[in-house]
Amino acid sequence: MTNKQAEDLTEFLMSALHDNGFGDIANEINDQLKENFEEINFLKPMDILLFSLRETIQVFNSYSNRNFNALLSRLNEHIEGTIEGITLVLSSENTDTIFNLKELPDYTEISGMFEEILGQISNDNNTNNDIS
Repeated sequence: MTNKQAEDLTEFLMSALHDNGFGDIANEINDQLKENFEEINFLKPMDILLFSLRETIQVFNSYSNRNFNALLSRLNEHIEGTIEGITLVLSSENTDTIFNLKELPDYTEISGMFEEILGQISNDNNTNNDIS
């Protein structure tokens, strides 16, 4: 993969996240890039693409409720009674925002798709590195 292709794919990834309602995830990835790499201008485009894909997977996994039922089961094994749900309240000066963790979306399918893309790009990149 050329540097231009890697740049184009990274740009497409960020645009697609924004266009599909995941702009906060794209912003989080950009923040992580800046935080982890002080001299971002010296990174190779492929490194930025791979980092962006890994971060996308990690963020989708952390936002997903895919392990919610297993978590409840594990908690219920160690207490008397039963926990049926978990509600998180984020308070600010004027408002409270309430999240029912059971109602969070399950991003397993999206995360899996990005894992496949990352694997394919990594394999292709390793193959190209072996040739050169």
